[in-house]
Amino acid sequence: STQSTWDFQIMKEITGRVISGLTLGAIAITCFLNDILTALMIELILALSLIEYEGLLKSILLKIVAKEGAELETKYANQSFSKGIIAIQLIVPLMVALNRMDLLLHSIIVAVLGIITYRMIKYWTFISNCKVEETANPSRMLLMIVLSIAFDLLGFCYFIVGFTYGYLILKKSFALMFVGWLAAWQGDNGGLLFGRLFGKHHMSPWISPKKTYEGAAGAVVLSVATMLLCYLIEDVPYCNLIIPHIDLMNYIFLGIIGSVFAVVGDLVESLIKRGAETKDSSNLLGRLGGMLDRVDSLCASFPAIYF
Repeated sequence: STQSTWDFQIMKEITGRVISGLTLGAIAITCFLNDILTALMIELILALSLIEYEGLLKSILLKIVAKEGAELETKYANQSFSKGIIAIQLIVPLMVALNRMDLLLHSIIVAVLGIITYRMIKYWTFISNCKVEETANPSRMLLMIVLSIAFDLLGFCYFIVGFTYGYLILKKSFALMFVGWLAAWQGDNGGLLFGRLFGKHHMSPWISPKKTYEGAAGAVVLSVATMLLCYLIEDVPYCNLIIPHIDLMNYIFLGIIGSVFAVVGDLVESLIKRGAETKDSSNLLGRLGGMLDRVDSLCASFPAIYF
């Protein structure tokens, strides 16, 4: 009975992932029919992801200063969430949407400098508005501002730059972007299925207790198998609209890098969530977690697929 319950939970979770993936994929394909809808969808996905990421940052900072006598540091951590930081970062995918590739590198530099400058100004404003009798440990406050900037830059490089590469792939070829997404998505599903069925050797129990080497191998197997299926049906009428015409070795390579980097992306987000001591980035998608939980693997795999 316990085995039956466990098997039912596995199938329920996999079914939920498949339904959510197909639903989001259908929405994405519909939006991709129009450049404006595509830009709005990508900006929305990234905005929601960054909102969740800033929430995780706030939780991490609060846990760092969760000690007696750190009232001012706690007050700063509670005010760490910033819509301005999110707006600054969204400039980068906007340049891709406007087809201003000549300004893409400039927008990245502006975003990085903007993040640092915004955090410093906000820190100075916070200190200036503090009451005279309020005191803080200088080293802890310095740590707070350094960690805030570091986490913001990590989120920018990982989520914004990573997803922007997916946007660049889309600009080149919708079919290539589709199979890239498919490789990462099937890697997620393969990792879950094989990990639950055969997982015994844990990759990093502290970061993610459920991640196993068997699951990672399963991610590669299912992703490569899916790419082989794409290769077999690429000449079927109408399939060439969403499946690129590339050789067998490129399909196998695509499956490997898509799944491997999907696992890496999942581990990176798991590390961040571990620091915030939470299971999901949010409850935006109910039992499936937040938007960040759905795009973490893509943000790592898209740059690898692009290059």
